Amino acid sequence: MNNLKRNSLLMVGDEDTSFYFKKYFNDVLLVKDNGEALATYQKTHYPVVFLNDGVEIAKKIKASNRETIIAIISENISKNSLMEALFLRLSGCIEIPFEEHQVKHLLQHINSDLELLDTHMHRLKSGYTFDTRCQVLCDENYNEVKLTKKERRLITLLLQSKHQFVGVESLEHNIWEEESLEKDCGGRFKVLLNGIRKKLPKGSIINRYGMGYKLILG
Repeated sequence: MNNLKRNSLLMVGDEDTSFYFKKYFNDVLLVKDNGEALATYQKTHYPVVFLNDGVEIAKKIKASNRETIIAIISENISKNSLMEALFLRLSGCIEIPFEEHQVKHLLQHINSDLELLDTHMHRLKSGYTFDTRCQVLCDENYNEVKLTKKERRLITLLLQSKHQFVGVESLEHNIWEEESLEKDCGGRFKVLLNGIRKKLPKGSIINRYGMGYKLILG
């Protein structure tokens, strides 16, 4: 379950339950109730969330990002909650106290879901990530790093040619399109590059004379 170890969990529960899941995830953040879970998620965008029978909260999180992986872990899960979970395509529901085989099944399901998401989730240096579908950059604590439209475009272009250098002219043309043919965009490109470098870990974008720029992955 390598995908679990590369991701963090936001969960509603008690210390004992959170301690149990710490051996599977990179990090576990425990909150006291579903309301706090929603408020925390809106700031941090954790990829995996465990709620306490919080179907309404799950709906709000899914509305924000339908690809967030959510599971219900509660002492009493109603039949209505199970039906809603199926409709929302949640990763699973288990009741407390849970049995080992139930947890293993849930975690295997979550691990598979994370594997599917990895096709557009790119890991950068120092734990940073960039989601090419949602166009969101997050730091090592899953806090969103605000980007301009052109900064998002630059990262996306570099990721499309990951492990390779991309020429300056190609980048300028794809960012400014026809405008790059009419005027020199070199100055604006330098300003854009300096701006995005300040928002990424040091050494994330390297350049080589005559070859262009390359984004270093984690």
